[in-house]
Amino acid sequence: MCYVTVNHKHTVNGTGGNPAFQIARIEKLRTLAEVRDVVLKNRSFPIEGQTTHRGPSLNSNQECVGLFYQPNSSGISPRGKLLPGSLCGIAPPPVGACKISEGAVNLNYGDIDEASLSGAKRSETINVTCNLAMKVLVIASGSDSGRVPLRADKSLYADLYLNNYPGEKGVTVNVPAGGSAPVSVSSTLRTNGRVAPGRFSGSGSIILTMP
Repeated sequence: MCYVTVNHKHTVNGTGGNPAFQIARIEKLRTLAEVRDVVLKNRSFPIEGQTTHRGPSLNSNQECVGLFYQPNSSGISPRGKLLPGSLCGIAPPPVGACKISEGAVNLNYGDIDEASLSGAKRSETINVTCNLAMKVLVIASGSDSGRVPLRADKSLYADLYLNNYPGEKGVTVNVPAGGSAPVSVSSTLRTNGRVAPGRFSGSGSIILTMP
């Protein structure tokens, strides 16, 4: 048997702990695309919950949470591993090691005419801080294939970038213990046909993961 679960990295070599959620059995599936479809059918995201880690200290085993595959549906899984192609999100202090100091980023375009919308760019800088020396992969993503929808009719959306690289691919930063690393967060507006006058807004996610 093989299960997909929401689990945390329990050991230094990356095996899973006690899963917070069991999502689906997948031993009969042949591709990761099929696994993805089953996961999305069985669970809506984001998932809220709680998990407890009892094991090696953070100095040797940075806590992170992600989608794991494992032969057992409950209990610690010495053979469980992070699902290939998925991300393991770092828990913020005091449980984990890293956080974004600013908490949130607001990219405000203010008043802008329709002719200036496409290609318009705004940026801000965030600081990733860690209480341990860490290599962190920072990812920025929106809800529409990585883009951030800004109008319900899909006439306007934003592409996200980190240090001028596509946000979905992410950037890796080296953060010293007790220090911080700056990351530029920017968005570029894209249009799809005519855009009606009025306010626009949207939101994306910035995720700290293990590279």
